[in-house]
Amino acid sequence: MKKRILSAALALLLLILPAGCLAGCRGTKPLPEPDYADFVFPEDTGRLTVYADDQELGALMDPAVALFRERFPETEVTYKILDADTYKATVREEIGAGGGPDMVLFIGNTFMDIYKSMREGRFEDLNPYFAADGEIDPGDFIGPVMDGGIQNGRRFVVPLSYEMPLLLTTRKLLKDVDMNADEASSCEGFLDAAVRFREAHPQGDLTIDLCGGYPPETTYIRSLYLNLGFRFVDYGTGKVTIDEALFHRCMDVVKLYYDPDYDVDDRSKEDIDGGMYYAGGGLYKKQCLFDTFGAVSYASYRMATTYLDNKAVGTVLTVQKNQYGGVTAEMGVCAAVPSGSPNKAAAWELLKILLSDEIQGGHDESRYDLPYLWSGFPVRRASIGSNLARSVVDAEAEKEEFTPLSLIGRDEYIELVQSPTDAAMVPNTYRRLIDEEIMPYIRGEASWRACYRRFVKKLKAEAGL
Repeated sequence: MKKRILSAALALLLLILPAGCLAGCRGTKPLPEPDYADFVFPEDTGRLTVYADDQELGALMDPAVALFRERFPETEVTYKILDADTYKATVREEIGAGGGPDMVLFIGNTFMDIYKSMREGRFEDLNPYFAADGEIDPGDFIGPVMDGGIQNGRRFVVPLSYEMPLLLTTRKLLKDVDMNADEASSCEGFLDAAVRFREAHPQGDLTIDLCGGYPPETTYIRSLYLNLGFRFVDYGTGKVTIDEALFHRCMDVVKLYYDPDYDVDDRSKEDIDGGMYYAGGGLYKKQCLFDTFGAVSYASYRMATTYLDNKAVGTVLTVQKNQYGGVTAEMGVCAAVPSGSPNKAAAWELLKILLSDEIQGGHDESRYDLPYLWSGFPVRRASIGSNLARSVVDAEAEKEEFTPLSLIGRDEYIELVQSPTDAAMVPNTYRRLIDEEIMPYIRGEASWRACYRRFVKKLKAEAGL
């Protein structure tokens, strides 16, 4: 596996943007083009150690490890499958101590603050690997999503999947808030529409109620933070970067929809219109302004639009814009190579397998032929279409044959799916601090000024600023 770089020019324009840079928005100056001319791949040790949980991460790692063993039979592979809680605790402890497996897969709640871990140098910079390896072409991937793992010009994290802030609604609902789709999906327009909808429908929800385990405000806060492009901390400059006025306005929207009597165990909405609440029924009955569940996959989108079209309410699919006018995707499953890994050469080969179409577009026969990626979209462009087609076949499995009509709206859907301008994760730390310091304001227990000051103070302390 030992290789020496011949040219560092290959596709570097896609590899040097800092994480969180939104095109044309923040005036960020491009970093100097890096020079990897002296980079040499690490020595192949003939060993590889990886862990996975017994859930989403394991479903992706299992076939990747199987392919690795097939391609590199001489490499001694140690593969541990742990329960989800043990996995998180183990990787946090081992990587925090400078050790860990040779590759770690993670999602948003695996680490308390992945950006802080990046800043502390917990992971290997993989930019030189991408530049030096002619077998992988950065142009094959959704660039803005891939660049979500860059900090200060170094690629510490590689997203393997992502989710988009797609919004499904109807023309009748947009008429209720006196807006068109472009207006309602802009940052300012979305917040205005939220207020108008609540005034018109006092019992309505901003987005569809997922009816399971946690109240709607939890979803609202997370979505507003992520979809509107907030970055509470710039780890490059070491500063808190919050537009307080906009953040305050967002929390006022959450406060407007807050219901102190909400019952997390009440699932009665699921019975709306014969169980069609999650398939367009919530929109048709004007129970919510936007349905995010109905657009999370092409299969659910097809089901919801079919239902709504039959009701003749005019289906509208759009994408939420952030405060800079771009579109922020959420990084899903990600991979990183711990800086303390002794087997980085093998870890790199495993990463290439995880980015291959065999995994990105692959399906698990043991799970009804569903994609290896449990949720979201693959970062490999060519794999998105096959995953969408497969999801429709699964959704229509009871039909005798699969017809081209099943792909109605597919091109429009893919165009939106491939339209992010940047990508991010929501650190667990941020969620906890919002719950501790901002929720008292939303519940009407304290002033904004007092809550916000405590929030920023704790945020600085947690981030080590």
